[in-house]
Amino acid sequence: MIRRPPRSTPKPSSAASDVYKRQHRYMLLSKDKRISNAVVANAGWYTFINNAKFPYGIKSSPVIISDEDLRWFVYIKVNLLIGSEDIGSKSVNSSKGAKLQGITRVDRANNYFNSLITSAEDKNYAFRWNYKVLDNVDHDFKKVTPYAANILLRDIDDLN
Repeated sequence: MIRRPPRSTPKPSSAASDVYKRQHRYMLLSKDKRISNAVVANAGWYTFINNAKFPYGIKSSPVIISDEDLRWFVYIKVNLLIGSEDIGSKSVNSSKGAKLQGITRVDRANNYFNSLITSAEDKNYAFRWNYKVLDNVDHDFKKVTPYAANILLRDIDDLN
């Protein structure tokens, strides 16, 4: 059986997009530590590793997030991608918690990445995330998917 993530939009084509957007929350909240490489892209808002109330932070999260969970979260290879043109207000979460993260998706991605660096440094955790702004890409998962596939599949050549 194939399980699909819940969709934020009714369009079937948006399922891949929803996986990219919610990947960081799955990794943060799940006890499944088999993930070794991931891509997070085009998220409208993030769950920061801070004392903001869940879902914008980890305070009162639905599961207990231990220090060991946080150490693993910042250590795994994650590539945070955002399109340079993903600055529109259409379908952007406009809640108070999301607005505190930044006005645009680009602002929010940058602020999230920087906050992860600070959190890892404060706790003396190894940090392996990467951040890339994709030139001339807007909020379109079809444009982001080739970048994500290249990242996720680049080690497959090592199998031969």
